[in-house]
Amino acid sequence: MSNDQDASVGEIKKAYRRLSLEWHPDRNSAPDASEKFRQIVSIYEVLKSSELREKYDNVLEFGLPDWRQPIYYYRKMRKLAWYEAIIVLIAVSTIAHYLMMWAAYYEKYLVLKQSLKKSRKRDKKGEAEGSVTQLHEALEVFRPRFHDLLPFLMARGSWDLLKLSIVLAREQLSRKEPEIEEEVPEPRRPAPVPRAPEFTYEVATDLKAVSTNNPEMAAKYMSEADESQKKQSGAPWSCEELYQLVRLSTEKFPPGI
Repeated sequence: MSNDQDASVGEIKKAYRRLSLEWHPDRNSAPDASEKFRQIVSIYEVLKSSELREKYDNVLEFGLPDWRQPIYYYRKMRKLAWYEAIIVLIAVSTIAHYLMMWAAYYEKYLVLKQSLKKSRKRDKKGEAEGSVTQLHEALEVFRPRFHDLLPFLMARGSWDLLKLSIVLAREQLSRKEPEIEEEVPEPRRPAPVPRAPEFTYEVATDLKAVSTNNPEMAAKYMSEADESQKKQSGAPWSCEELYQLVRLSTEKFPPGI
């Protein structure tokens, strides 16, 4: 575009308009006009963006990256989905774990072999075949097995974690449930029975027995009956009755009151 490296965006736009009018296929009949026009458009798209222009200036200053650099292969590598990345990660981790188990097994093999040599030299007896058999029997426990690989360990660990979570959840729910106390009826106290009063009977000693055969008592009863009939019959009072009335009234109400 015949512009300097530090040209502004306005200068780049002016140069783009001039070149696009010059190399547009409708205005230019040259056989390579279409190719030139596409190149001009691509250059303009790079230079008008600040981010792409910075990368372009970096290439101009330091050149293109070497093909031996890791970033070169990273750009060429196909982008993996999340599940593909997990599968690749598990596969790589399983291989690494398997190799580490064999490394630990070989390390224990060397340690036990060295200890058997020292014990055989100290005792100064023993056969080599017996020591080898003893060594293999001791290492049989540490030998890597198929079910000890990382995917199986992860599956067993997840299952154990699930069972532990269920147990803890049940314990938590049992703690939150209110304890229902059974109401025990209180024993009723027996009502006190009122004590019946005890009556003592006494015999009167100062009274005489009533007898209807006594003539004096019969005459007394007859006179009293006659007097009561006289009082109730409305007959005029006698002198003795008036005297008794006056005496009783003066005794009850003394004179001068």
